Amino acid sequence: MGERRIFAKVLKDSYGYDKQQHTFSLEVIASDGYEPLAAETKTRRKGRNIYRNGTYRKLWADEGQRGKALSEKHARGDIARAERAERRGF
Repeated sequence: MGERRIFAKVLKDSYGYDKQQHTFSLEVIASDGYEPLAAETKTRRKGRNIYRNGTYRKLWADEGQRGKALSEKHARGDIARAERAERRGF
């Protein structure tokens, strides 16, 4: 059908309890291509779809702060995977 690019700000990210799916809540800044989304639209996308198609990110004003946020995100993922393994008896 076509391709669409979305330029967006990440408002929130989370991991699904059962399937461990990384999901992003986004606010659209701009969009182009097939059926573009209007600016300021809020949307959700699964991480696997975002990662598959490639992502580019704007540098943070303080990349050190990004490192802290990234560590926190990975820690949440580790906890979610451990809880899932425990529920499954692994």
